[in-house]
Amino acid sequence: MPRPDVLAPIEHPLVAQILLGAPCTLDASAITECLAERGIPLDATPWDEDAGGIRRAVRGGEMRVVQLAGAVAAATLVTPMKDADWWDTSDVRAHTHMLSVRVASTEHSAASTARLLVRLTAAVLDSLEADDVPVAAVFWNNERLLPPQFVQSHATTDPALGILVGFHVGKPGTGIALYTSGLAALGLMNIEVATSDAELEAVAAVAQYWVRELIVAGPVIEDGATIGDSPANRARVTFAPASDGDERVYRFVLSDDVAAAHQAALERVKCPECGEQVDAEVMRLDFIPILQKCPACGTGPIALLVEMMNNIGGGEVTVTFETTDDEALIRLLSKHDPRFKSPVEAGNFLGGKYDGQRAVITMQRRVAGMMSAVVSRDYPSIQMTSDEALGMMDRKEGATPMFLSAPGDNTMEEAIAAARASVERFVARLESPQAGDHDFTVKVRIDDPTNGEVEHMWLGDVHREGTQFVGPLDATPRLVTNVKDGQEIRVGINEISDWGFSNGDALHGNYTVRVMMGSLPQKMQAHFKARLVPLE
Repeated sequence: MPRPDVLAPIEHPLVAQILLGAPCTLDASAITECLAERGIPLDATPWDEDAGGIRRAVRGGEMRVVQLAGAVAAATLVTPMKDADWWDTSDVRAHTHMLSVRVASTEHSAASTARLLVRLTAAVLDSLEADDVPVAAVFWNNERLLPPQFVQSHATTDPALGILVGFHVGKPGTGIALYTSGLAALGLMNIEVATSDAELEAVAAVAQYWVRELIVAGPVIEDGATIGDSPANRARVTFAPASDGDERVYRFVLSDDVAAAHQAALERVKCPECGEQVDAEVMRLDFIPILQKCPACGTGPIALLVEMMNNIGGGEVTVTFETTDDEALIRLLSKHDPRFKSPVEAGNFLGGKYDGQRAVITMQRRVAGMMSAVVSRDYPSIQMTSDEALGMMDRKEGATPMFLSAPGDNTMEEAIAAARASVERFVARLESPQAGDHDFTVKVRIDDPTNGEVEHMWLGDVHREGTQFVGPLDATPRLVTNVKDGQEIRVGINEISDWGFSNGDALHGNYTVRVMMGSLPQKMQAHFKARLVPLE
């Protein structure tokens, strides 16, 4: 969903406090580099040193990071820690120092300021991680205590939903099933959802939907209105005092239809932990079913999510890194391989695998695919190669799958060459289609001169104009920034990366898909193998 900045600017700064186990040295250049990696490139204007910290102007205000030799009072942390039974917080109260991260602007919208604060905080955490500074937690807007990894992982998603806004289970006897915190910081009222017959998961889904609507559309709910465009999110809303204070909130009373709309459908699936065939509630990510909880062994989403990601990634691949810069290699692994939580762990792992010039490492295919793009962009001293195609799929809702291959992947280069050599067959079929022909498409290479990135993406509804193919981009770019989904693209007939078309259910061409078959989930492999016509 797009994130239009419809909310008004807020007068107060948004604040995050990073709780440290030791003092640190603020490295402005490292923070700037980490910000760029998280999608906020800064101009060449240097940071100013300011009262034990650094500051930098933004439109209508500033962002500032200040180190304090002190701690958040333990009493202040007690309340948010009560809901943290899933997280070991034993070292939080022992923190000795703190970084205050602040963003304020009278011109940026509240949503835009929130996104900037989240990414700035994540960039500061990235820089601390690289220097092995112990971080105990992030205390968000004096309301919520969060693990640092949670902030880092959510910095590229919707920060207002993932971090700034918290969802909390109501206390028994209050009549409240769920309530939010953090919306007041954006100039909005928080939400309380009254107890209903719906399961807590359904209540949370409704609350998350309306939080997103408030942030995207602004405060458009009227007192006493019935809102919701479907049975799954319908509610009656009143403006009411908060159940635990004088602050006003949106009080939601869910429609009776909500419970029925969110009723779980059971499917017969195999649990990857115990191997039993069970009837269970599942949600689906493309072709992959994810069990919410196995009724046979009780396995929950975490272990199953790991299994799912392994399936999506297509298992493990062997990757070769050639470099004399061991520090850069350690930094690369610690930042982009989830096995390592710090450079120390990455360095210990590298150990005997690195001979001063070369390291051969086995990793998940999905990790290697993402890492290859990072290496080509940010690590000129490292050459990364693999003999296998590295598949990386865009999982955004509605997006067309997109794949990358490692720079040294000769198989992909051969597939592209074969597609170009056979393009006349595609042209002949495009200009004189047979009965049942449809979905003529070509893959093109897109170069972005502003950031040096390259992506190969498909064009849909292709037609020929002279020596060129013309069609709209049928994918959402992940790396390049100079094109967008639906934009008309022209490419020379002999400059394509691949071609394909369908006749009924049969798929012709698709040379690059064939060589990446091993990187696909098994069900997707079966889907393509059943439809791909043998190459001539």
